[in-house]
Amino acid sequence: MRVNAAASVQHEPDCLVFDVVQDLNDPDLVYLYELYRDEAAFAHHKTTEHYLQSRPLVGEFIVKQEAMKGQVVCGNSKR
Repeated sequence: MRVNAAASVQHEPDCLVFDVVQDLNDPDLVYLYELYRDEAAFAHHKTTEHYLQSRPLVGEFIVKQEAMKGQVVCGNSKR
C-alpha cells in the first residue's frame, strides 16, 4: 500500500492526499485517507498501473471500504 500511496501522490496531479495510517491500539488495522480533486480524478486513479498492481496484493485484507463526497472548506497541513 505504501507504493500505491506514494505513486498516487507523485504521478497523479489530482490526487491531493494519500495517507496510510496504522492504528496505535491495533497494529493490524490500517486506514487509508485519500483525497482527490474530483470524481474524475478518483476514477482515473482506479485505472493506474500502481493501483491495479496493488489490488491483488491487498484485496484480501480489505475488511471495509467507504467513499464519501465532500468539499474541502479548510485544508490544514504541515506537509
